[in-house]
Amino acid sequence: MSGYVLRAWNIVVRLLRDNTMIEFFAQHQLYIVLGVVLLIWAGIVGYLMRLDGRVRKLEESGK
Repeated sequence: MSGYVLRAWNIVVRLLRDNTMIEFFAQHQLYIVLGVVLLIWAGIVGYLMRLDGRVRKLEESGK
């Protein structure tokens, strides 16, 4: 797993060094908004799934 993270990090650093990524996001700000909204929704879904598991566990222990 850490190999993939390191490889992805190297790609991001290379793109930032070449200003390729910065120029892309400067011209396409919609992708930044879309990324932030998707992260928020993923957080909400993850929280609800975790909460559902906890409620289920409480319901089973109460029976």
